[in-house]
Amino acid sequence: MRVGLLTFHSAHNYGAVLQTYATQQTIRGLGHNIDVIDYCPDYLIKQHVFLNLKHKPASLKFKLLIESLFCFFWRYKRRKGFDNFIQSKLNLSSEKYGNHPFSSNVNYDAYVMGSDQIWNIKLTKGFDDVYWGNFIARKSAIKISYAASMSNYRLEDNQKQKMLSFLKNFHSIGVREEELKHYLSSNFKIKATTVLDPTFLIEKSDWKKISKNPQIEKKYILVYSIQLNDDAMRIARSLAKSINAVVIELTASVDKKAIFNNHQTASPEEFLGLFENAEFIITSSFHGTAFAIIYNKPFFSIRQDSEKDYRQKTILEKLGLLERFISRDITPDFQIINYDETNKKLELLRNESKTFLKSNLLDKK
Repeated sequence: MRVGLLTFHSAHNYGAVLQTYATQQTIRGLGHNIDVIDYCPDYLIKQHVFLNLKHKPASLKFKLLIESLFCFFWRYKRRKGFDNFIQSKLNLSSEKYGNHPFSSNVNYDAYVMGSDQIWNIKLTKGFDDVYWGNFIARKSAIKISYAASMSNYRLEDNQKQKMLSFLKNFHSIGVREEELKHYLSSNFKIKATTVLDPTFLIEKSDWKKISKNPQIEKKYILVYSIQLNDDAMRIARSLAKSINAVVIELTASVDKKAIFNNHQTASPEEFLGLFENAEFIITSSFHGTAFAIIYNKPFFSIRQDSEKDYRQKTILEKLGLLERFISRDITPDFQIINYDETNKKLELLRNESKTFLKSNLLDKK
């Protein structure tokens, strides 16, 4: 069976490219041929632009220009690391697509939409027809979503009507959060299955095959925070002092602190190595939480007190680790985790999620 995967593979975001790789490897492991369809809409590509001064006040433009020039080398190095990963680790389709549908390509037996926040209309600047399966394909082709995420549930009535029409494009729907599953049921009477984020579908040993170890001689606590950086660093410094470790910060994007932080240029492979070799992890990111669990590391995941918390809350509840989800204003003690029961639960969830993919792709193999 030939499968086309549609996801945020071109975003220069660690979670985005690594979940793409994991989905690809999982579907390939089920015995299918898979292409990551090289769909690159403007709203993803523009994230790579080093400087965008459009709509910025004149008083700010000069400051931003200087900062951009200051950080140019580090941003270029990180960008190159992501581009290399995307080109070497992902089986991209032969044709690249921008802001236009690919209905002319009818060679796929199935389309898998997801994972990641492909249904977050704030990120996609409105409904992106492609990620909602709203494109012409071979009549016999199936369309499924796998671990699709949405985050924003405050939709207007007209948006809900549009969403309902798009949901009808799918033969089967798999979502990442329990909240989205309930939202689809209560608002549209549509049944969805909660499945694991793809990063959990392949084993720790599989991630080790592509990881790159950091050149850090001292034991360290890793901070990977999308927001709440100050709180995360405060907690990390307190814990580091108690175990005589240093603090390493990996940021979601390169900023003016780049010259003082060599790890801001980390490639996706180096990202994995930093998690694999950390003594402890502090994060406010879903995928930061995911890789802490995958590598069986002690960690704390910081609540953001918003809908963004749904992502971490779902997986932590399922794995019996909800006590690791902490408020930003506390300073916890160093605590290890007994992963025996967690790993058993994760294996069951992994098998269920693979079964979802296998059963939905089985008829077309």
